[in-house]
Amino acid sequence: MIESDTLPIADQECLLRKLNLPITTLTHSAGKSLHALVKIDAKDRQQYDERVRRLHDACNKAGLKPDGACKDPGRLTRLPGVMRGDALQHLVAVGIGAKSWNAWIEEQDRPRIVFTTTRVSGSGPTPTPIFHHGPGPGAFGLVIGEGGVGKGYCALDLLLSCSIGRPVNLKAIHHDRAPMRTLYLSYEDPAPWLEYRMDKISELAGIDPGEWRRAEADGLLNFKADDELAPLFVQRGQFEVPEPTGYLQAVEAYIVENKIRLMVIDPLASATVLVSENGMALNTVAVSLRSMATRTGCTTLLSHHVSKMMSGNSTAHAARGSTALPDAARWTLSLAQERQDAPLLLSISKNSYGPRLFGVPVIRTEHGALREQTQTDREIQARELMTHIINWITDHPATAINFKAIRTKKGTAAELVDAVGARPLAVFDAADEAVKQGYLEIVVQKDAGRNTIHRLVPPAYQENDDDEIPFG
Repeated sequence: MIESDTLPIADQECLLRKLNLPITTLTHSAGKSLHALVKIDAKDRQQYDERVRRLHDACNKAGLKPDGACKDPGRLTRLPGVMRGDALQHLVAVGIGAKSWNAWIEEQDRPRIVFTTTRVSGSGPTPTPIFHHGPGPGAFGLVIGEGGVGKGYCALDLLLSCSIGRPVNLKAIHHDRAPMRTLYLSYEDPAPWLEYRMDKISELAGIDPGEWRRAEADGLLNFKADDELAPLFVQRGQFEVPEPTGYLQAVEAYIVENKIRLMVIDPLASATVLVSENGMALNTVAVSLRSMATRTGCTTLLSHHVSKMMSGNSTAHAARGSTALPDAARWTLSLAQERQDAPLLLSISKNSYGPRLFGVPVIRTEHGALREQTQTDREIQARELMTHIINWITDHPATAINFKAIRTKKGTAAELVDAVGARPLAVFDAADEAVKQGYLEIVVQKDAGRNTIHRLVPPAYQENDDDEIPFG
């Protein structure tokens, strides 16, 4: 029995509950103390004495100060329901704390987690991002975009750049330092398709395809194709936490043994067996991969589809499913295309390691490989857009297009913007250039509502005018 009358009753109860002792009954003595009958579960007197000694030590250490005379096994507790003078002895609690003596001992002997602060001053230089506009070493990031938009080609272009140490086709995310060891887990494409893609990426960049093969032979560029891969996480039920598989452990061991510094997992949907892509499931996957990246020093990028509602959106939270995944990532690359005839844009929409980057125009070639638009590409596109605008206005003389409304896509200007399939600002700039070059004119007039508009019209026809509309 544990009894102490050195503290107020409320403080005694608080300490007894905090100690989590295996208490059978806790009785108010109707005096200055509570009586706690504690399960000792001793097989003999010697063990009993040893356990009581440990029990009293724990109580004293907690500040309870139990009565040292109450140690013998025959000690009785106050009987609940009986008057003691003018006060009633009564039960306070029954069956509280640990289930048994052994359970309590197990709890007491469990290693305690000790919180310590981190010394920031003098912790060293800031790590350099592992590639241009990229995350730091051992970081976790995302590559997001619609299915078929080119995430795989983007990842392979980046991996090739990192493994040979120079830019390939995507200059916005290139590596131009010493080659590093990389790993691509391709859960959707078999080896022959990967070989085809690597050849097309190399040819587009003017690189000898034999170079990526030498990088592979030297252990710098490593692949694992879909027909040989197993899931990294398995979720048994909708409300169950996804469990890391033994295969994930094998991947981590490979990373450590081969000093891999960049890994791309493509895509999440095929690398995991998830019953539901809810917040709990995706957060478990993200936190596990982020912890592995930190442990191994291997920057890990996870390819993931955007939600249908966020199609064409380049923000970090466009990823399908819960926000848990983009929240856990410290870096996000997005490939977005508003519609089929709109430009494909590469953005670094989240970057905890440097400035973000938005709207890098990218061209997808007939073979699928990606390259950044050049100045020549942009000039050609601008001229083609200008021609499209001139032709549309010429073919629709009854439609009054207010030049100043193009930026905001208001009124009839919306018809022109939709017809040419470009962003309003790009249409405005192209129309402005057509006016400057004399292919269109601006006429100030009143619309049906007597509002002043700056109408775009073809120039007045002149019989001897030899100028031709470009690409007309």
